[in-house]
Amino acid sequence: MEEFIFMGLAERVYNNNKIKRNKNRTESPDDKAYRLARMYNNILRNIEMVSDAKTFLQVRNEISAYAHVAGKESVDVARLRTKLDNRLKTVKEELHASISALNTEIDKIKSDKFEESAEQLQELTTQAEHRTLQFLMQMGNTNDGGVGNRRRVGNWIKDATRVDALALMKIATLPQYANSFTAKQKQIIVEKSKNPAEIVFEQNKASLLAEKGSELGKLYMRAFNLRNIQKKIGNEENHYYFDDNEEE
Repeated sequence: MEEFIFMGLAERVYNNNKIKRNKNRTESPDDKAYRLARMYNNILRNIEMVSDAKTFLQVRNEISAYAHVAGKESVDVARLRTKLDNRLKTVKEELHASISALNTEIDKIKSDKFEESAEQLQELTTQAEHRTLQFLMQMGNTNDGGVGNRRRVGNWIKDATRVDALALMKIATLPQYANSFTAKQKQIIVEKSKNPAEIVFEQNKASLLAEKGSELGKLYMRAFNLRNIQKKIGNEENHYYFDDNEEE
């Protein structure tokens, strides 16, 4: 362990001395040209990887560092800045297209409906009408304040099949029995009246909408951050030129 620490310290001392020697040594034109070429090529590659405000700022800072060495009026600096501007324009166009496509996809998901065959629906309607009559025959008068009917409805809802639920929904719309159902019971029979496959369909639909909504939110945030950083940079540059004119 002590040997490892010693070697680490020794290595850092060596590197520091090397840096000092390099600073004292004048860089040859060929070495500088090679270094600038490497910096230029690295920046070119990084420009193609710009996809958001963070990577845009990183590359912009790299170009500023390059300009410090090559000169702000260098043709290569101007070329890099133009390429970065063009890349940013492409990223914004791609973001806009992605947002538009995702919004279209979300609208389509929202419009999707669960559908049953006409034959199945007709059979359910016939069975529900028959069951409605059976329930109505068991409903009592309201002399007891409707207590008996509320108790009956509660028992029926507890073990209701889909056909039972459809029948009870119809009874709940009749004025004389409106007070026999609580708001919660009405919600329960609505759910029980659905096809089990429809419930699964709606659950999957809700999950998919949540997923797509999250993706859309991230795209909007990327676009928002890019607009903000562009606005901030634009303001800083305008302030810089304004100050220069004032000094003149």
